[in-house]
Amino acid sequence: MMASELLQQSLVFMALRLTVPASVSSPNPRPETRPKQLEEWLSSLPLIKLFESARTVCDELARLNRSHLEADERLKLLEIYQPILQQLRGEIAEDYNKAPLPLPGTSRQAVNLARELLIEEAYGYKLALLEKTSKLMLFGARKQLVPLIEQIMRTLSNSLTLSYQSYLPTPAGVWHEMHELYRYASHQKLVGEEEGGKNESLIDSIYKHAVLMALTDPYRLSRAELAEVMHVALQIAPLTELHLNEVPNAQQLFVVLPDSDKPPKRALQYGMDWEPRGGEWAVGTTLVVRRLSEAIGQGDKKPSQQRANDGFHAISPEVLRRLMECWGAPSKRVFRRQAGQVTTVQVCTGISRVCKILDGVDLANVSQISSTPDSLQEWDVINQSAGGLKLRGTPMADTAINVGDVVAVQYRGVPTFSIGVVRWAQTFEDSSVELGVQMLAPRAEAATLAPTIGNHHPKSALLLPEISALQQPAFVIAQPGNYQLHREFALTHGGKTTTIRGSELIEKTVYYELFRFLPA
Repeated sequence: MMASELLQQSLVFMALRLTVPASVSSPNPRPETRPKQLEEWLSSLPLIKLFESARTVCDELARLNRSHLEADERLKLLEIYQPILQQLRGEIAEDYNKAPLPLPGTSRQAVNLARELLIEEAYGYKLALLEKTSKLMLFGARKQLVPLIEQIMRTLSNSLTLSYQSYLPTPAGVWHEMHELYRYASHQKLVGEEEGGKNESLIDSIYKHAVLMALTDPYRLSRAELAEVMHVALQIAPLTELHLNEVPNAQQLFVVLPDSDKPPKRALQYGMDWEPRGGEWAVGTTLVVRRLSEAIGQGDKKPSQQRANDGFHAISPEVLRRLMECWGAPSKRVFRRQAGQVTTVQVCTGISRVCKILDGVDLANVSQISSTPDSLQEWDVINQSAGGLKLRGTPMADTAINVGDVVAVQYRGVPTFSIGVVRWAQTFEDSSVELGVQMLAPRAEAATLAPTIGNHHPKSALLLPEISALQQPAFVIAQPGNYQLHREFALTHGGKTTTIRGSELIEKTVYYELFRFLPA
C-alpha cells in the first residue's frame, strides 16, 4: 500500500466523532486494572444491596474511563465487567419497569443508576475504538473494529430503550452517535460483512432495530406493548432498507438526518412536509409492511399451534396492525394544534376513578367537583386541538398515569366531563409529566357491566351516549377482558338496567375495551 493511501485511510479513521471523558493524570483512588484482582473484587460485591453495589461499580468504571490505558488492556477489563453489568441492569430494571408515572423516588434512582452504567460502559468501548481508529491500519485490520462498533451501538440502543421504558427524554447525543457510527461502518464497508453465516452484520441489525423502534413513537406504547413491539422490530429489522447516498422520490415515508441528534422522522408528503437539503438518508419499509401483512393473514387462517415458528405467534393482532400503520402509512394530524387557550383543566384517570366521580358528585355543582382532591388534579394545558390536548402536571403520589388509560377532563366552568385516552406520556427530571390526550366523547355516564351468562360480578364501565348531531352511535368503555362478539351484557346506568349485545370492538388496550353495542 502506498504512503498516500495509508495517510488517506488514517484521516478517514480519525474523522469518527464520539463523546468521551477527559483523562485524569492521577485518579485518586486509582482504578483496579489487574484482571484477576478485578474479577475477585466484582465477585465479592453484595448484590443483595443492589443500589449500593451498582453505585460502587459505576464509580469504579468511571475511574477506569478517565485513566489512560492501551485499547487492548481496556477491552480485557471491560470483558470482565460485562457479567456484573448485565446482572445489575436486569435487577435494577425491576424497580422501574412496572412503576407508575411519575416515577417514585426509588424508581427514579434506579433509572438514573441504569443510565449511568450504560453511559460509562459506552465510554469504555468508545475510548478503545477511538484509539484503534487513530492508528494507521493495514488491510483487513478494520474487521477488528466490527465487535467494538457493535458493542457501542448496542449500549446506545439500550439507553434509548431505557428512556422508552421510563418515559424519559432520550439522552443528548445518543442519536447523533448512532448515526455517526453507522455512517462510519458503512463507509468502511463493515455493515455488509457476513457474520455467523448471516447476510447482514449486527451493526446493521442494531441500527435498523433502533430506527424501527423510533418510528413507532414509543412514548405512545404501554410497557406491555413496548415489549411486544421490541420483539417484532428485532425479528423484522433486516427487512428495513436504508439509502445513504440519495433519497428516492418514490413514496419514501421516512428520512434520517445523520448530522443531527434526532431520530428518524416521517416525511408524509415529499416537497410539502419536508424538503431535501442534501445528506439525508431514506428509510424504506415496503418489505417490513409486507411481512407484517403476511403475519396478520397467517394469524387469521391458522391456529396458534401452527404459527409457533413464525416469530409473531405471541403478538396480538392489534399490535401488528398498529405497527403496519406506523411503518407503512402513518396517519396524518387531522386538527391543527393551537396554544392552550384554557389555562388549566381538572383531570382524573382510570375507569374506576372516573366512575366514582360521575357517580358521587352533583355535576350541576361545579364547586363541589373542584373540592374532590382525592380524584381530581389540576393540569396545565400546553396546547389543544379539536381532537385532543397536550397537558403538563405533577401527578399526586397515589395517582398512576399510564399510556392507553382512560382519562376524564373537566374544563373550567363546565359541569360535565369529557372522556379521552392517554395516547402518549413523557416524564422529566423534576417529576412532571406531559400527556397527549385524544378526546373520545364530550360526556359520559357511570355504569356497571356484567355478562348475563355465568357468575360474573358487575364491573365499572362508562357509557358514551349517542351524539345525533355528529351521527356518532353510543359506545361502552369496559374493563379489559369483557368484550366478545355477540356477547350479552347487563348494562346498569342511571338506576336502570338494560340488556345489550357487543357488536363491534373499536379499540382494545391493556386498560380498557371500547365497543359498540346493540339492544339484545
